[in-house]
Amino acid sequence: MKISLKHLLTGIAMLAAAGLAIAMTPTHKIADQGPKIDLETMIPKQFGEWKMDETIAPLLADPKQTALLNKIYNQTLSRTYINTAGQRIMLSIAYELLAGCETLYSEVRAFRTLLL
Repeated sequence: MKISLKHLLTGIAMLAAAGLAIAMTPTHKIADQGPKIDLETMIPKQFGEWKMDETIAPLLADPKQTALLNKIYNQTLSRTYINTAGQRIMLSIAYELLAGCETLYSEVRAFRTLLL
């Protein structure tokens, strides 16, 4: 079986790209070295007519999933806010700082309380 030069060069380029991806992947969190960002104090507990719903108990995540989240993100925050009409908003934030690249992931979900 004969390998063409075109296929050989393509294979070498693919291996080089894979090696560069591994070599350039950030490996340490510089957020752990600098001043700490505290999401708990940064994110307000009340804004406008919305206030943090203290009656909602936070869900306990599976220990394996919690360990994975702690490995990926520097901090996570989940809160539920309620307004005067009884509508609720769920907020989830994950903060990550890897090798100088700061990323803040957030997700907001709205839901209505149904009374039966």
